[in-house]
Amino acid sequence: MTVQVRVLIAALAFAAPVHWNVGPAAAASPERNVVLISLDTLRADRLSCYGNALATTPRIDALAAGGARVERAVVPSSSTAPSHMTMLTGTHPCRHNIWNRGSGNRLPSGIETLAEILKRAGFTTAAFTEDAGITADLGFARGFDTFEEFVDLPQKTLPKGAVHTPTNLGPHTFEKARQWLSSHGASRFFLFVHTYQVHGPRRPKPPYDGLFGGPDSTGKDPAFRSLRRYDQLIRQSDDLVAGLLETLDDVGAAKDTLVILTSDHGEAFGEYGDWGHGEPVHEAATRVPLILWAPGLIGPGVIDGLVSIADIVPTTLDLLGLPMPEGLDGRNIGKAARARGRRSIEVPSRALYFESATGKTSAVRDDRFIVSQRTADATEALVVHDSSAAPSKSWEFSRFVADRPEEGVHVKELHVELERRREACETSRREAEKWPRRAHPRAPDIERKLRALGYTD
Repeated sequence: MTVQVRVLIAALAFAAPVHWNVGPAAAASPERNVVLISLDTLRADRLSCYGNALATTPRIDALAAGGARVERAVVPSSSTAPSHMTMLTGTHPCRHNIWNRGSGNRLPSGIETLAEILKRAGFTTAAFTEDAGITADLGFARGFDTFEEFVDLPQKTLPKGAVHTPTNLGPHTFEKARQWLSSHGASRFFLFVHTYQVHGPRRPKPPYDGLFGGPDSTGKDPAFRSLRRYDQLIRQSDDLVAGLLETLDDVGAAKDTLVILTSDHGEAFGEYGDWGHGEPVHEAATRVPLILWAPGLIGPGVIDGLVSIADIVPTTLDLLGLPMPEGLDGRNIGKAARARGRRSIEVPSRALYFESATGKTSAVRDDRFIVSQRTADATEALVVHDSSAAPSKSWEFSRFVADRPEEGVHVKELHVELERRREACETSRREAEKWPRRAHPRAPDIERKLRALGYTD
């Protein structure tokens, strides 16, 4: 084992996390606002600024051109609740313990949300979300002065047996956010907006349903599996983002606001036989866009290196010039964001741990390789993905090690790290289960929304 790899592995223990650049924050404008936009289920490569040949995101492209676009941002779990709690706390799901695993789980009091930190710093805080995953009962409302959850329309308005698509809610959610912004733009604010606009089932409405060649019928269930419909809804989401940014400009706050756009996970469309999200660990399901924009603060360009959405909290605090709390799992990439042009992150490479909300799949990845293990029917399969290949390639673990012995040494070390991290995560989870908590049964409208999203029967 090389010295470099030993240092890397030693730096990754949950028991003794390394807090990258979490000392005093750099000086920044004391009046900077924050807008965090999460477009649920948005994989990076379907945005035109990330390489899609279709013009799916003209307004987001402009945002990326004027700010810092992270080339490879990944998630710790490809499910809504665990990834969003990581996004909003800077801690890994193994620590915050929000896994979509029952109504008893709740964010422990010892972990602060970004909203709580900013509220204490004098921000007015608001969140507009389409719930079912980001709910108050899990702790997502903590720190928000305004927390509005929107649910789908009544089932009685639908034909018998039909499911009302959640993608009708995006315009309503963004309109509510724009109204709030119009009323609070003069204050120092933190606004979080989340939409399921591109999540399945996918039924775009005019004029978006005619874009990019019209409808297709990919897969057995086109409402979920159509990549064409996915691109159409991304284009609609881009217009929703454009409207929000227009309001930000109208209230005179654009020049003083940090805008962050990202997602909680991607979506597989048949890659390696996978559809959707939740269990897949490859790039389609786990690589997401991450764009940071702040005039006069962030230099235009591209950030290379492996970034986690856990890095959003420490980076935001650094860019705001606010003190950094202890215990964050994310690292601060603020220095890279401030630079201009293409730049690498000036901290050591690292491996990142992934675990599905079901616990059936776990993985460790670094800048290039993903080593994953999926348990099904009491059998375990180790798979190696080479994420630098185009398209990403996969191998059975033992065959990769045998066929590529030089790289196999490193991949075997990642497998050792996977075993250690999985054991550490399970220990952390068991400790978290001991924390005081209250059961919060889901309301009937939440159950309906979960059915609409395809999560329950």
